[in-house]
Amino acid sequence: MTSIWQHVLMTKKDLSQADIRDRRTTPPATGAPAGCRRILLIVLVGFALTVASCASADTEVSSPNRTQAASPEDTPALADVRAEWVTVKYRDTPANVAEFAELGRNDSSLVIDAWYDASNDYMVISLTGTNYHYCAFPTSAWDDLRSASSMRSHYHDHIKGNYDCRYVGTVPE
Repeated sequence: MTSIWQHVLMTKKDLSQADIRDRRTTPPATGAPAGCRRILLIVLVGFALTVASCASADTEVSSPNRTQAASPEDTPALADVRAEWVTVKYRDTPANVAEFAELGRNDSSLVIDAWYDASNDYMVISLTGTNYHYCAFPTSAWDDLRSASSMRSHYHDHIKGNYDCRYVGTVPE
């Protein structure tokens, strides 16, 4: 008769041999080892952060669809030309609003910003981030928008549907 300790030792030995057999018959794991995957992940995250920080340093965006032109130091040909371009819906080319009068208030959830060129009776208005343009837009209408107690109501009541450059006036260069 075997003692309990001999039985335990034999069982442990049998389990160890079974474990060795399983290791021989189990196919190796596919893909890179876990350590390599961690290193690859760290490298990719570092690369993504570097690219993101470089991109944000190169491009300064002050509001939706609005970018600053290159600084005069970077481009000598632009030393005497100031540019601030906005993309405008229903306009083929971006508009340079650098010399336009700016709305100068931001108390509306609809009207984010607006720019007015009195010499061409032309207005560009940013409505929740999308820029639209209006032609044959009189100075009095611009003054009324600037002094309106509610720019949202004023826009809907007096501007929307009027002065649309697709139907009225000429789009300036």
